[in-house]
Amino acid sequence: WERDRFGHYHKTVLQRFRRDDSPEVIIHERKYRVKLQDLSCRIEVQVRHEATEYSPAKNSWVRIGGDYYSKIVQLDDGRVRVGPYYFGRRK
Repeated sequence: WERDRFGHYHKTVLQRFRRDDSPEVIIHERKYRVKLQDLSCRIEVQVRHEATEYSPAKNSWVRIGGDYYSKIVQLDDGRVRVGPYYFGRRK
């Protein structure tokens, strides 16, 4: 995770997909952002909006999760649970 000038943490993850009807692998890049606030944190993913006749193409951040700090749990296997999401790797 890298910290930006606003104090948010960013990470780019490459995911590999294979469709049932095709042998080729599709690599999809997804950008995540964690925003640390006073009482809670938010987990967001960047989405791309394609250009239309009325608006140009643009990127925006969409909230996919988050929770209050009092509800964030560090698990025995080394991972951290924030709402329904797990971060880190099992030991």
